[in-house]
Amino acid sequence: MPVAINNHGTIVGWTNYGTSLYLLSLDQDRDSDGMSNDWEIYYGFDPDDWSDAQGDQDGDGISNLAESRLGSVPTSSGFRMALDSDGDGLPDAWERKFFGNLDKGPDDDGDGDGLTNRDEWLIGTDPTRADSDDDGLDDL
Repeated sequence: MPVAINNHGTIVGWTNYGTSLYLLSLDQDRDSDGMSNDWEIYYGFDPDDWSDAQGDQDGDGISNLAESRLGSVPTSSGFRMALDSDGDGLPDAWERKFFGNLDKGPDDDGDGDGLTNRDEWLIGTDPTRADSDDDGLDDL
C-alpha cells in the first residue's frame, strides 16, 4: 500500500509496487504570485516572476492570476470559461473587450451583419464590425 507524506506541497512516498521512492510536486508557488509553478510552466510563464500574475497574455480582460483561478486558458481569447456576472450568456471579458461595458444583450446585432452577439461570441467574430475578416462579405 502506498505511503505519502505531505512536506510543503511535495508528496514523498512509495509506488504501488513498494519498490521505488517518488516525489510529486503539488501546487508549489515559488514566486508567491498565487499561480502554481506547474500551471505557469504549462502556459509558458516564468514560475520565478511574480509580475506575470497581473498580466493578460491573451488580452481578454482577465488577468493571468484570475485565469488560473477560473480554470480558463490564459493564452486563448476564446472567452469560453470567463465570468458572466450579468447572466446574459456572454462572458464579461468579451463584452468589455468589444463594447467597453456589459450593456449589450446576447440577441442584439449592433453591427447589422445578421449575427447576434451570442452568435458572434460563439464563432469568434467581431460584434462591432459587419465584416470581421475584411473579405468584402458580412460575417453572416
